[in-house]
Amino acid sequence: MNKNKSNTYTNKLSKKEDIRYCTNCGNKINIEDGEKFCSKCGKEVINVSKSIECNSKSNIPNVKFNKKYVIILIILFIILCIMIGLIKEADKTLDTSYSIINSYVSSEEAPKVKEIIEKCGFTNYIVTRDESIDGLWEEGTLGFRIKSDQSNNATLYVKNGCVDNIRYADIDLYKNGEYLDSASNYYVSFNEKINWMTKAESGVNQLLKAPSTAKYPLANEWNIYKNQDTVTIESYVDSQNSFGAMIRSNFKITVINNQVTSLIFDGKEYIK
Repeated sequence: MNKNKSNTYTNKLSKKEDIRYCTNCGNKINIEDGEKFCSKCGKEVINVSKSIECNSKSNIPNVKFNKKYVIILIILFIILCIMIGLIKEADKTLDTSYSIINSYVSSEEAPKVKEIIEKCGFTNYIVTRDESIDGLWEEGTLGFRIKSDQSNNATLYVKNGCVDNIRYADIDLYKNGEYLDSASNYYVSFNEKINWMTKAESGVNQLLKAPSTAKYPLANEWNIYKNQDTVTIESYVDSQNSFGAMIRSNFKITVINNQVTSLIFDGKEYIK
């Protein structure tokens, strides 16, 4: 009995009704009941209809969100926010660096400070005040430290409201308004270091009894120096000797104008 009632109800829901509306007053008129005139205003029914179908299922699409993608989007958004924050902080630090120097130089010299430092070969740097080196370069000079991607061993001196000297270690890069050298002639970038390590390993392997057993240290245990066109590479390698025992050998390679001029392996010079 209940099953018949259920089927009757479903049939009613699925039934398609032909409904028209009065164009004069908007009253709903059921054509199936034989109505030809509006029961409200008496206006004759014209052929303006709207059919509707009632279904037991909703036509609203079932939208499902993949939780995995939502989590990934949230993580990417957080990373983006962090990166934006770091960039703003870096810009703020750089502005602070200029503000520190600008407070010690004249208004005419202040706009030139950034250009002077960058022409000396420094990038991504900050400048800090260091009173301990005041007068170290020359009497009456004020000392600053330049910390950059290249090195933390650079100093800047201000005298009489002007940048008087910039030094990299003991080398003058800028002095009395003249550019003398660039820090890029003396520092080795990370990419350059990896490149020199790869070349050195290739050369040293040719001297080993069992190159396939060679184990070189990590980058922090390599000493690579640059002095204009001369590069010096120092490190060690562990490998098997003729008897199969692992031994450690030190080496030193000197490169001038991209040409190997010296290769000392275990105290013996191989380039003559």
